[in-house]
Amino acid sequence: ITSLVNREVVGIITGIDKLDANPERVERWLRLAGCKKIFPLSAYTGEGLDKLIEFLADDEKELEEMRKRK
Repeated sequence: ITSLVNREVVGIITGIDKLDANPERVERWLRLAGCKKIFPLSAYTGEGLDKLIEFLADDEKELEEMRKRK
């Protein structure tokens, strides 16, 4: 799939806060699919969201606006 895309493919692992989560396994799968950057995160606790927001923001101004919305 990733060979058909002309942009960097990013993997996002959700639910890392769950007791039965296995983010290491999911990361292996995403790497096999061609993902270079992988962001484990929890929508419940907010863990990992800052790194993803920083990656997605085009510039410092947009980064600050995205952080305010959180």
